[in-house]
Amino acid sequence: MSLTPAAWRAILAQESGDPFLWLVEITHPKLADPLRLTSNVEPIHSRGRLFHPGRMAARLFDQLEDRAPRASLTLEDVTHDLRADLLELSPTNAPRVSAEIVLGSDPNVTQRAFRNARLVQASLDLVAVEGELAGPSALSRAVPWQRFTPDIAPGVFRYTNAGR
Repeated sequence: MSLTPAAWRAILAQESGDPFLWLVEITHPKLADPLRLTSNVEPIHSRGRLFHPGRMAARLFDQLEDRAPRASLTLEDVTHDLRADLLELSPTNAPRVSAEIVLGSDPNVTQRAFRNARLVQASLDLVAVEGELAGPSALSRAVPWQRFTPDIAPGVFRYTNAGR
């Protein structure tokens, strides 16, 4: 997904009155409605969904070869109701977290998206919730329909069969 021209202008400008905003959605079977939060100080409507203000800090997904991509998300100044909702979630069925980055001037256009991450570790205190997110991993996906045989992939077997 490439950035829009407006996003590039905001990135390359020395100053911009158009902020980048996080839109975070947390889903879980025990939640009646998804928790939707934004880094904006006012509620944001995006594609028919309402995101409530919440202070947050995020670290984008890393790219290590030996494990699934990991990111972190910290929600600050968490209300009592939000803490209660998060404490109700079952640790055996990890909540799913989707995050988008949008421009404040056009929250209906996604600049970057990180969908369907699993909350794999979380810690709560009186005012903040910090969680580690695991993204989908190509290393852990099963590919049962592919078989590598000399007829289908001769390059894989090039050095194992001296007769060919």
